[in-house]
Amino acid sequence: MKTKILLYFLLLGAIGCKNGVVENNPSDSNMPTNSNAFVASVITSAGVIKTWQSAANKSQTLSPAIPGIDYFAIRGGIDPSELTLISFGKFTDESSVNPGRLTIYLKSVKDTGSYVLGGSSTNYAVLSILNQVGEIVNYNTDNNKTGMIIISNLNLVSSTVSGKFAFQATNNSSDINIKNGSFTNVPFEQ
Repeated sequence: MKTKILLYFLLLGAIGCKNGVVENNPSDSNMPTNSNAFVASVITSAGVIKTWQSAANKSQTLSPAIPGIDYFAIRGGIDPSELTLISFGKFTDESSVNPGRLTIYLKSVKDTGSYVLGGSSTNYAVLSILNQVGEIVNYNTDNNKTGMIIISNLNLVSSTVSGKFAFQATNNSSDINIKNGSFTNVPFEQ
């Protein structure tokens, strides 16, 4: 898997990549290191930078009592190595209390490493936010809007996962760019 990803990046670098993962590498040295939370910078199509963050208190439950203050992961599904990361949160620099959800789905995670989001991969990311009129707006990775997630720690004994991510996403009328994403010791159930 790691060899395929390395070849993918070498190919993208050789041919150039306008909207690909090369421009959206999550290994930047300025990554936030907020413990037990999801954090990310979101750059809107208008160039406005917002900060996404889940609650600082982790949850061991898969059904949050109050959307907007929870995060968790699920390991397993059709394939026991599937990993879905979910963060309920909001933009911390807005006065709005409208919650949203960040979801990252990985088809197969058996170890630490880098995984492509979007493109020809079956892995994807979605940022769903509630706008001012109460409508859910979904920004998705797709064939052209791609990114990467790096799983830096997958602890099968304590059932926690940590890593970094970055991706581009679209809702077909506007695009966003997620940078400097990180998550630390997110609990998962198997």
